Amino acid sequence: MPMYFFSFHSIPIKPEDKLEFGGAYVNCWIQDSSIHDAEERARTAIEENEWSITDQDNESYETTRDHWINDDQLEYYDQALIDREVWVFNIYPNEDSN
Repeated sequence: MPMYFFSFHSIPIKPEDKLEFGGAYVNCWIQDSSIHDAEERARTAIEENEWSITDQDNESYETTRDHWINDDQLEYYDQALIDREVWVFNIYPNEDSN
């Protein structure tokens, strides 16, 4: 079954999280039969974690282990081979809260 990679920009939904977090870039490795189904799973998981997707980065593609072999994110790809899905929330602070 193919592995797909997506990167989304998201903002928190909960008001108390909005005070602390400005947003996040969410990287997703999803193993599924189609890119459409994989993207649907990624979007659903992000929303279930109480984040709202503001836009999808230009990165959205089928991927292989070779693509990540010299990348520090190889561990996430390898974990997705086991769990069929991995999400990494790269959160940045709300600069207005300082």
